[in-house]
Amino acid sequence: YSRAEVDDAIRLYQQLADSGIRNAELYYNLGLAYNATGETGQAMRYWRLAEALAPRDPDVHTQIAALRPETGARPPARDIPQRLDRALEWIVSMDETAALALGAWLLFALLVFAVGALRPGVARSLLRAVSILVAVFALVGILAFGARVYVRLMEPSAVIVAASVSPSAGPGAATEGRITLRAGAEVAILERRDDYVLILLPGSGNAGWVPADAVAVVG
Repeated sequence: YSRAEVDDAIRLYQQLADSGIRNAELYYNLGLAYNATGETGQAMRYWRLAEALAPRDPDVHTQIAALRPETGARPPARDIPQRLDRALEWIVSMDETAALALGAWLLFALLVFAVGALRPGVARSLLRAVSILVAVFALVGILAFGARVYVRLMEPSAVIVAASVSPSAGPGAATEGRITLRAGAEVAILERRDDYVLILLPGSGNAGWVPADAVAVVG
């Protein structure tokens, strides 16, 4: 890629990605290579995958933010799990969310054991108050993790990877052409049926059907 041999870089990066390697730097570099060839759909796809693994990486944020105006608005977060997932996606990854929630519960269990072992007094009262705070944090962590799992299973984020696509009212139905989504537009998948998916359209609460191979899941 540094020698401007972008096509060869894409081929080698893609082989690594297709082999099952999950690595934020790999996805970031693959996104750069695709973007250099004008394949904005694939570029956004791999930058979003990089974001999921490294949500606080400023380089990933910069590339996504620069590409979004060219591809269309992000889909609205229409329910509480989606809103929570959107609020956390640039702060903490799924793995980190799970680790924080599990760690908080383990700490809470240790604090409960310690409170039970202490005699009544100031130290025990203070430790009990700390355990309550940790329990609240652990509960919030479990709810956040559950919401993010729900979104990925039921309404996963996706990116348009086709050059352009026009949603239709039903699977395989003729399109009216009033809405055309460009490569890189971010959507959410609501339903799958045969070779089609129902997607939540960017910038609105409306939905439409597109061919399944026109989109790639990123969340």
